[in-house]
Amino acid sequence: TFDKPSEGAPKALTLSVKGDGSGHALQAVFATTSGDEFLADASAPLGATDKAETVSFDLTTLTPSPENPTAKPSFPLTLRALAVVRSA
Repeated sequence: TFDKPSEGAPKALTLSVKGDGSGHALQAVFATTSGDEFLADASAPLGATDKAETVSFDLTTLTPSPENPTAKPSFPLTLRALAVVRSA
C-alpha cells in the first residue's frame, strides 16, 4: 500500500514495474508527517513491455514540491503517488 511510512531513514525505494515501452519516466511523490511533499524521479525510463524491471528512487536527493519549495525532507516518509512523466 501507499500509506505505510518508511522505517528509519532509507536511502532509496526500489520497485519492480512492468514497462510500457514508451521510454517515459516514473516520478514518485513522498510526504512527511507534517504534510510537506517531495518529488523523486526513477533511476531509469520505462522500457521493455514483456518483463518487470527494477527502478529506484533516490531518497537522498528529493525535490520539494512547487507548493513549498523551501521544505526540507524528514523521516518517516510516505509514498503518496506514482506518475508516468512524458520524456522531452
